[in-house]
Amino acid sequence: MRVLFASRNHKAIDVVEERINRLSDHPIVLRLGSRSRERDLRAELLTFLSQVLSSSASDEDRLDEKEAREALSSLMQKREDLWARLEQVRLARNEVDHFDRRLEAAKDKLPEASWRWLAQTQDLPPRKVAEGALKIIRRYLQKHVGLIETIRRWLHRNKEYARASRLIDELSSGFSELMEPREDLVTEETLEYWQTWLAAALELIEAGHLLDVYKQARTELSGMPTSADFANELAGLEERIWEWGARWIAATGRLLPDKLTPDVRRALGQYRATIEQLAKDQIGGKAAYARLRRDQERVFAKVAKVLPVWFVANLSARGWLPFDSGLFDLVVIDEASQCDFPSALPLLYRARRAMIIGDPHQLRHIVSIPSQRLQQIQNRHELTRTEDGPYLFSNSLYDVASTCAGEGKVISLREHFRSHADIVEYSNRMWYGGMLRICTDYRRLAKPLGQTTSIEWTAAQGTVRRARGGGDYNREEAEQVVRELEALLVQRRFAGTVGVVTPFRAQANRIRELANQRLDLHFIEASELTVDTAYGFQGDERDVMFFSPCVSREMPRGAKWFHSVFSNLFNVSVTRARALLHVVGDPGACASCGIKHIEEFARYFERLKHGRGFVPHRKIFDDPSVGPFEEPLYKALVEAGLKPIPQYQEHQYRLDLALPECNPPLDIEVDGELFHKEWDGTRCRQDVIRDLRLTALGWLVKRFWVYQVRDNMASCVREILELCKQA
Repeated sequence: MRVLFASRNHKAIDVVEERINRLSDHPIVLRLGSRSRERDLRAELLTFLSQVLSSSASDEDRLDEKEAREALSSLMQKREDLWARLEQVRLARNEVDHFDRRLEAAKDKLPEASWRWLAQTQDLPPRKVAEGALKIIRRYLQKHVGLIETIRRWLHRNKEYARASRLIDELSSGFSELMEPREDLVTEETLEYWQTWLAAALELIEAGHLLDVYKQARTELSGMPTSADFANELAGLEERIWEWGARWIAATGRLLPDKLTPDVRRALGQYRATIEQLAKDQIGGKAAYARLRRDQERVFAKVAKVLPVWFVANLSARGWLPFDSGLFDLVVIDEASQCDFPSALPLLYRARRAMIIGDPHQLRHIVSIPSQRLQQIQNRHELTRTEDGPYLFSNSLYDVASTCAGEGKVISLREHFRSHADIVEYSNRMWYGGMLRICTDYRRLAKPLGQTTSIEWTAAQGTVRRARGGGDYNREEAEQVVRELEALLVQRRFAGTVGVVTPFRAQANRIRELANQRLDLHFIEASELTVDTAYGFQGDERDVMFFSPCVSREMPRGAKWFHSVFSNLFNVSVTRARALLHVVGDPGACASCGIKHIEEFARYFERLKHGRGFVPHRKIFDDPSVGPFEEPLYKALVEAGLKPIPQYQEHQYRLDLALPECNPPLDIEVDGELFHKEWDGTRCRQDVIRDLRLTALGWLVKRFWVYQVRDNMASCVREILELCKQA
């Protein structure tokens, strides 16, 4: 497909481009435009086109591509097979649960002695024997029958009574230990008694058969792999898929010259030549410049056939892409809440399909046109009706897309992969209703040596003031931020990436100036130190992020209004850190500033700092989210001499019962939360991913089905003791 990726946010484009092109030593995406910060995009594009035209693919390159493609295809098929096998386990578990629910209902109807007898009985009488005898008796108990049926009964009564008696004799031998019938034969006078006896016998037979089916399903389920087993297998597959995927992408890039037919080569050469000439600022006058632009647009469609993925900023598209309908198969517009609708329209026109990506709780686009001028434009173009509301300039592209999307076209991306759970959990609760699932791989987080927390707060009591040129700043906060930067980079020699984010431009400028004065350029470059407002970090991230909130007990009314109205800036600011968010500011002022989201953050930090406290075991097990069989297993393990910790927190995961003193530490999981609930495919895969992450963190995961814990506790305890001994 031909794909165009665009955004109004240049930083978002930089980040996505860098991450994708990092997958290969050969560029996967090409960036259109003249310049982006220190980059000369035009020169980079020209260099790439020259390399393509002057290179050729070798037989070795073709063999590498074939080998990588076949290996990758095989591995991906194995992964699909793994998910298919996991689906079989899911269905088997739900089948056991289905029979278990039926057994519970049956147990209410039968006495305990009957269940003990059923559990010990090997062979039950045939169901059809009881049904045959009961059918005869019920026929003769039926009243108000017609003449023909009455005659039929008179003719066959003795014969059918005798048959029913024989069937009852056959049943009696099977139930001799539990049900001793009268010795009376089936007669007119004993019909009522035998009907009751046979109904009870049939109920026993049905319960016995249900118990047999349940045992068989349980046996099949116990012989299947657990999610921990799947996690171990998936870990190996994912690593190999990643390795072979990167090799295949790189090999595919080296085969690009094979796609260059003579016609395409001429088109690429002409495209490169027109870009070079256009860079010379309209040499030959406006007419010649316009001709070159037409030549560039004319050959682009051919170029896009072999170079299918392009990145461009919204406002740069006009100078680089032909204005042709459906030029691309797909346009992806990122950070759509920051994108105005008019600048996106030309991009949408150029594509057959569109994917709009954004977050309404993060930064919004800035409307620079005065409201009076906007009103004039609306009136001129008759955009004053209620149904025209979404298309106003004051609305972002995200607003329009979410309004116009058809059924099933809005997709919520709930998995969060960037930050430590402590960093993102505040925003998760404050803005996202707790819907985010933290899937961060903690092994990839770069924390300063010896750092045990993921949010740190250094008190800096200062006063927010109005700068001469506009904006607000806090001198004391700025100086403390730079002292903390020195401590981190110079004294602690932190080797990760670092940033400083603050709500106000004046504060960012002051911190940047101080940092440039006090820090050696080596530390600034090695840490990729960036000091900016939230707008400069949208779509970006750092291992360690310093946050200067610029809040004081006395502050300008305008600064307080800005904090209150633009809460989304705060959301962006506190979620840019991957491993450590270091707040430098006045905690007391933040806790009592009267701005809800800032006060909530201060309280959230206090809860983290003091810990949530160790909850007594009885209260833990009273939690409705904890399964009903975790407490019995906990007590059984304590009696066996172990010291399990219930609901143990390990990074972003809560472990049912943890034995961290084992080597390796042991996580015991009971399928209690899902007891008598349908186990859906999503949760099934989540358990595998969870076990995969915990295994990578050094834990040994042992899972028990809730039925195993309930019905055979001693066996579960023995298995756990054996695992501890092996460890």
